[in-house]
Amino acid sequence: MVSGNIAYVLLLSVYGIDTVYTIIFRVLKGENIFQAHRLHLYQLLVNERHYQHVVVALIYGIVQLIVNIVLISMNGWNAYQVITIFISLLLIAYMILRSKISPHQIYKPRSL
Repeated sequence: MVSGNIAYVLLLSVYGIDTVYTIIFRVLKGENIFQAHRLHLYQLLVNERHYQHVVVALIYGIVQLIVNIVLISMNGWNAYQVITIFISLLLIAYMILRSKISPHQIYKPRSL
């Protein structure tokens, strides 16, 4: 906040992309976004693919740490360029991972 550099919002980008993507996914499916669910990538990896919680959390943490280190090293860059680059790369990686898990086959919403 002191620096005025909005690129620092990326310090939580890995978690933010998962959250925003999941909300959009649920809205498009007509679901109530305020009800409990298990559609975050983390939850799909743990609950459906049976990866250990610690391993998934460690991977999330390492990816976020890499993003943070690169972000801080790009301090002289234009903030909007940095945001565009990081969000684009993270979204592509996220969508590839998400498509490999195939949430459309895993998750079946309950009828109301």
